[in-house]
Amino acid sequence: MLVAKLDQIAQQAAVSSRLRKGLDFLRNLDPQTLEPGTVEIDGREVYAMIQSYTSRPVTNDARFEAHRKYLDIQYLASGTEAMGWAPLDQLAVNVPY
Repeated sequence: MLVAKLDQIAQQAAVSSRLRKGLDFLRNLDPQTLEPGTVEIDGREVYAMIQSYTSRPVTNDARFEAHRKYLDIQYLASGTEAMGWAPLDQLAVNVPY
């Protein structure tokens, strides 16, 4: 997991071409103009899922997610949200991949 400000992420990690496309999308984003839905940035190789929702309260029964095929960029345009993380080898599988 990498946590960084948008303008500092390239200093934190090597940026692949797909990750760069996603970050460029965010840098040029006007959150006020987007509607919820999927925006293709580079076909289905790089896309944004625009969502608007009320965050759940922090609880001990929150479920983690892990990916083998995709990389997520979580970008909070407004509001607040708590996110947790744990090393993958310390998690038990609840729903098989």
